[in-house]
Amino acid sequence: MNALEFVVVFIRDSIVQPNVGRKWVNTWTPLILDASSIFILCANAIGLIPIFEVLGLLDHCVLHTGEDSFIKHLMHGGTTATANFNVTAALATITFGAIIVAGSLAHGFVKHWKNSCRTGWPGRSTSS
Repeated sequence: MNALEFVVVFIRDSIVQPNVGRKWVNTWTPLILDASSIFILCANAIGLIPIFEVLGLLDHCVLHTGEDSFIKHLMHGGTTATANFNVTAALATITFGAIIVAGSLAHGFVKHWKNSCRTGWPGRSTSS
């Protein structure tokens, strides 16, 4: 429990608060913790378990099942969830939407988009 609390406090104070400010830190910390960190960590940890490779080896060496067996159909799912482009696209869409909402709440809709645009010439000092 102490290790989990350390991780939560670290993410809240070192990642979320500098990006969204003290006012919105309690609003956006659960999104960062749940959607990004814990989901990606658990999905990739499950992918480290070599269950599909062990089943394939067991089927090849011991069971010798046919091509239409349940084990052969099960063998097509041996990658992590984050290896699928759809999962990555969904996480990116959620993050993109959250950034727009957080920026609009913090600065106002127009000011948020003005902050996204560069002002002045690149490489030139604005205080001449």
